[in-house]
Amino acid sequence: MIPDAKDVQYLKVEELPGTRPIELKISGHPFYSGMVVRSITTEKDGPMIIVSVHLATIGLVKPKTSGTFEYDLTVPESVAEVRFGHSSTLIWKRRAPSAYMPDHP
Repeated sequence: MIPDAKDVQYLKVEELPGTRPIELKISGHPFYSGMVVRSITTEKDGPMIIVSVHLATIGLVKPKTSGTFEYDLTVPESVAEVRFGHSSTLIWKRRAPSAYMPDHP
């Protein structure tokens, strides 16, 4: 089972400061009781990456975590958006570079 963003409590995306390429920390807690996180996968689809958290029933597989997950994602320069789950909900978008760049002597 792969939850959508609406099925994850406390879904949080943090851009780690000073990282190049950009690194994100994605975390949350799926609402499904009796389920554990089996794995987390990513799929690149053109200018976006889709993050999927795979859940399994407790006892059927060895869990990766007890329920709450935390995942570090390196975002290549070619990626403009990160999306989450089956519905591909937008959870992060690359900011446009600043139009004003001050001169440095």
